[in-house]
Amino acid sequence: MASTKHKTIELDPSSTQSKIHKLEYVYGEDLIHIQAIVDDIQQVRPQTYLDPAEYKPALCYTSILWDEDINKDNEPTIEDIDKMVLRLDHSSWKLAEYTLCDGGYC
Repeated sequence: MASTKHKTIELDPSSTQSKIHKLEYVYGEDLIHIQAIVDDIQQVRPQTYLDPAEYKPALCYTSILWDEDINKDNEPTIEDIDKMVLRLDHSSWKLAEYTLCDGGYC
């Protein structure tokens, strides 16, 4: 039985426009799992009569479909994935459970 190649890439969120923290995919599948820092997604203070609601960035996750099954010949680049992630709106993301470890997320 042939083994499937599972690829995980961890990035510094400031290295991409969409602040990707981590992405994962499997050769032979068309789904890419992404963790990223999403701006203004987590409410930290509700709206009051005098002030609007206040939001902050948070670590979130989502999955995107690639055009075709991923293999070594059509493996997406980080730039390709970054472009697709930039088109997502807030409804595409779910807040991730995380802890802060040594200045990063774990």
